[in-house]
Parts: sequence; structure tokens; C-alpha cells
Amino acid sequence: MDPKKTSPYKFYQFWINTADADVYRFLKFFTFMSIEEINALEEEDKNSGKAPRAQYVLAEQVTRLVHGEEGLQAAKTYYRMPVQRFLECAE
Repeated sequence: MDPKKTSPYKFYQFWINTADADVYRFLKFFTFMSIEEINALEEEDKNSGKAPRAQYVLAEQVTRLVHGEEGLQAAKTYYRMPVQRFLECAE
């Protein structure tokens, strides 16, 4: 995939926005994670009482597969930038 046509950030963001109802199924379809790993993640998400991690795992796995480790790191850095700016302004 050409990063000029589909930026790693937009690609990563697309997967972050996956609906809770779809995310575990997508992990099975689009990653090389084992069923056991996916089931364990689903169980962990259900029992944690926090926001699910599955969307982040899916975004990382698929972005790394398509754009490589460098693309993933760039996407994650860009994804965190608005939060960092907000925190800096709040100080």
C-alpha cells in the first residue's frame, strides 16, 4: 500500500474506530493472532472495567502488517500529538 495514498496515520485511525461489536471478528480475519490470544484479549477487555484494548491491538497489528514498523511508529506518534498539545496547553 502506498503511504502517499493511504497514510499510516489514517489507516491506523480507521482501525482504532472499529466498533466494539466487530473488533474481535476483525482480529480473527485481519491479523495473525491465534484464536486463543484473541479470546484472552476479549475476556480481559470484558473483565477490566476499562475501555477495551482490542481496537488498539487491531490497529497496531494491521498497520504494522501493511505499513511496517516504521509506519506504525509514525502513526502512533501522530495519533498522540493532539493529546500532547492539549496537555501542554492545560499547564
